[in-house]
Amino acid sequence: PIPRRSVRCRRARDMTSRASNASPSLHAPSAHKPNLGTHILGELIGAGATSKVFKAIDTRTGGVCAIKEIILDGTRADEREHITSEIALLSSLEHANIVKYEGVIVRDDAVYVLLEYAENGSLARVIAPTRFGAFPESLCAVYIAQVLRGLAYLHSQGVVHRDIKGANILTTKEGVVKLADFGVATKGVKALRGGLFGADAMAANMDESASETSSGFVEDEQQKGGDSALDAGGAAEEAARGTPYWMAPEVIEMRNVTAAADIWSVGCTIIELLTSAPPYFDLAPMPALFRIVRDEHPPLPAGVSDSLRDFLLLCFKRDPKDRPSAEDLMNHSWLMDEHKALHETWTRPSHARTASTSASDTEDVVIAKVIDQMAQNTTLGGDDEKTVKDNHGGKMERKFSNEDLANWMKNDTGVTKAQIDFNARVVEIMDRLRDDFASIAQGKAQDTAVVVSSIEKAGEEFLEAMENATSVLVTNETLLATRACGIFTSAIADASSPIMARTVALECAAGASIASRDVLGSFVTLGVLPLALDLLRAKESSMRVKLAALRLCRTTAKAGPVFTRCLVACGALPILVGVLDYGFSGNGRELTKYALGAIYVAAEIERGDQLPKQLGQTVSLALARADMFPKLVSLLGATHTASLEDESLDASVQDDETRSEGGSSFTGSIGGTGSIGGTSSMSRPRGVSSSGKYYRELVAETLYRIAKRGEGCAEVSAALVDIRIIHGVLAQLSVVPRSTATKILGLIHLLSRETAALEVLQNAGAVPKLVKCLEGSYKTGGAGGRNGEISLRALHNLCAVNKERQEQAAMAGLIPILVQIVDTSTRTSSDGSPVPQALTLAVPLLCAMASTSRKTRESLEKHGALDAYVTLASVSSGWTLSALDAIGSWLAIEPWKVEARLLESDAISSLVEALEESTSQANVLEALLNLIGKSPRLCQALANEGFIPPLMDAITDVNTKPTIRLTLLKTLGVLHEHAQRPKELIIRHDVVARLKSLFNAAGDARQSETMVEQLVEKILRSMRLTRVV
Repeated sequence: PIPRRSVRCRRARDMTSRASNASPSLHAPSAHKPNLGTHILGELIGAGATSKVFKAIDTRTGGVCAIKEIILDGTRADEREHITSEIALLSSLEHANIVKYEGVIVRDDAVYVLLEYAENGSLARVIAPTRFGAFPESLCAVYIAQVLRGLAYLHSQGVVHRDIKGANILTTKEGVVKLADFGVATKGVKALRGGLFGADAMAANMDESASETSSGFVEDEQQKGGDSALDAGGAAEEAARGTPYWMAPEVIEMRNVTAAADIWSVGCTIIELLTSAPPYFDLAPMPALFRIVRDEHPPLPAGVSDSLRDFLLLCFKRDPKDRPSAEDLMNHSWLMDEHKALHETWTRPSHARTASTSASDTEDVVIAKVIDQMAQNTTLGGDDEKTVKDNHGGKMERKFSNEDLANWMKNDTGVTKAQIDFNARVVEIMDRLRDDFASIAQGKAQDTAVVVSSIEKAGEEFLEAMENATSVLVTNETLLATRACGIFTSAIADASSPIMARTVALECAAGASIASRDVLGSFVTLGVLPLALDLLRAKESSMRVKLAALRLCRTTAKAGPVFTRCLVACGALPILVGVLDYGFSGNGRELTKYALGAIYVAAEIERGDQLPKQLGQTVSLALARADMFPKLVSLLGATHTASLEDESLDASVQDDETRSEGGSSFTGSIGGTGSIGGTSSMSRPRGVSSSGKYYRELVAETLYRIAKRGEGCAEVSAALVDIRIIHGVLAQLSVVPRSTATKILGLIHLLSRETAALEVLQNAGAVPKLVKCLEGSYKTGGAGGRNGEISLRALHNLCAVNKERQEQAAMAGLIPILVQIVDTSTRTSSDGSPVPQALTLAVPLLCAMASTSRKTRESLEKHGALDAYVTLASVSSGWTLSALDAIGSWLAIEPWKVEARLLESDAISSLVEALEESTSQANVLEALLNLIGKSPRLCQALANEGFIPPLMDAITDVNTKPTIRLTLLKTLGVLHEHAQRPKELIIRHDVVARLKSLFNAAGDARQSETMVEQLVEKILRSMRLTRVV
């Protein structure tokens, strides 16, 4: 029987082992290897059976990284091959949520892998009871959303991680998730390591929780040593590493492993983060395996929200095909709810669940079979039969053989047989294609038409085989053994061959490249990309040839950064842009879709603003020179029309998107690392058809990103500042849904920052369009949303210093929106909340309109802008200077409209407050003096409403600067000049004595302030008093 290990004992043993080994020598690199190239090795932050992880510093830059040292002494050839595969895989990945590969150093006795250093370590470490403990749902959602983004990228690259758990999810100090440890990751459906049915094969598929990570810690659950196992041939293998708690049922049963296995592991990781332990953690590893296979789904924690429960049940679908993709889950309500309350959902006791003993007799038989087989170090080739004991110690009547167990473990899928059949079939097809291509090339074909027909038939069979391939490993070996890459490349390059033969060869090359990234690498090395691009560019090429070439280009672009840049280096971008001329209708629609997809990936649009500026400008310049902008604008309209046609054909599809000019707020992101529409990529979710809606979003995203990356490049800006392009995007702005409108508004905002584009935007009617979008965002009294903010930014850039455009905006209805923003924002900011961004854009526009034109002021008066000015004049608003300037400008032009409002009590109070709180701000005091000097009635009201005392206090304050005192004395002179009872004012406030005090201080340096002295004398003379001696 298999011994059950106590989880607590195992943890205690590992902690004791680590404590006993914590000598100074373990926390520093070996004395004979303190340096590694340009890196200085620091403390030891993780250790495993065959490797260590050191913290290191780069002597050239001072940057810190993690260096994983893998000892090669004693490793077998297959183990070294596995290490090489892991490094190659990691080097091909580039995403914000994937641990960054920074290089590798190979020595005779070890390999050193340089990785990004994640300061916070893994989530498994963070949720430890001695640290932060289990997470609430809201915090868990923050991390899981990033995990799903990383997985969506991996799955789009054909990579299955197979080891998702808290220990392999690293975090930076900013809370950014980094997926790590690709030791058991596969490309496609890679064959299992070790024996087919032995315990070592199971261990190879288990979660390798003992692996060290680049954050530098070793899990508490690490098992050093363990039960030995024999492979199918009986050879001794290393102990099974890790535990099965995060494994999907199909992994345990050794069926084909797909990306759905990672989704199951995500569900287990959520439970781990919520409870500090994965499902079944109260069981030993082997019983946990059987429960995972047997139970309908793992036990769900009590007290979780309904949306999280639904999320987990989706992750734990028994059939992998029923599980949603990572991209689908990113749109789940549990993650989309931005207002989820922060609360602890539940606390899981360590002994909350126990193994159930209510299984049926049939399940007992199956479980007993596996226990019996796994517990004994025997091979699966014997003829002996075993009697099974039930859970109560009694004997079951049925007997079984090792062959029964093997058949059960295969789950009747015939994986091995299928792979053998696949190999034989592909070899037979390639033999036929090799002979047919050779006969044409050598001119030995008696009937070329018959040979071409044979090639077409064999090509169809080859493509069908590639689509049905279940193992990337077998596919690689088969295609490389048959020299398929060389055969197809030679056929494509043979210009004398019939075009149909070359077409089939190109289609087969594309199909094989889709099935295997390694095969694609061989094709790229052999130079197939220039050949495919030549066929794509040729005008005489058929639609079929062009489609095959485009499939190959898109596959290459999606294979990773290295392949993408190979494609760009071959001059693919201008050629792909040329394909867009086929439009989005008729036969050209498929070509355009492939070209758009290839451009999107090749131009690295998905990376958002993470692309280096120089590289981004270079790509944008290449696309601008290829005349891409007008083509994208044309496609924007065509794809929107196609999306409307798609909706009309499917009556069951309800358009739940609010139109851009009449909708509520929209939470997109502009200028961030992801796409504008609130998503991190434009990768199409599983199950979504290639509709016009999807490509409309892709076109808009591409148009915006290319324009943004081209900022600062005169040639790109010149290509964009075209009345046809601007007219085109503005025409679509009023009809497309909000998500697309966000990207169009982003483009208009970019153009509004270009001086050369301002007049073109005005002539194209951008101002009324932007006002209409802004009106739609604020129609229901909401906060405006992202579209409203972008529209307001663009309007601010367009109208800030141009009176003509200010009047145009006012006539289009901008003023009531600005007044609404001021009223709403000043109320929310009065309680100490941060100043809304919309207010900082609206106030300068609203205040500038006071001096624009008569029509503008009529609109200002109609919509209560004067009340808004009075509100802003209050110091608490933070806009006192702008408001005083606006009121003063309007008062000078139309005093009969403004003066009456200024005499009201709230206006007087605002002006008094402005004086009291701004005695050290010269510009505010100048504006206040300018305003008071234009209205005698206002002077009289201020003199009677407590304005004089703070004014005199400021004048006689010893800390008042001379320039400010001069302004204050001028203000006093104006008030005295227009006062109804000037003598009473002088006597009541003791003005004379306080002014004389400015000159009575013995030895006071202020006597040298000539201008102040002269002004005081002038004021005193006006009061008919004698000269101050």
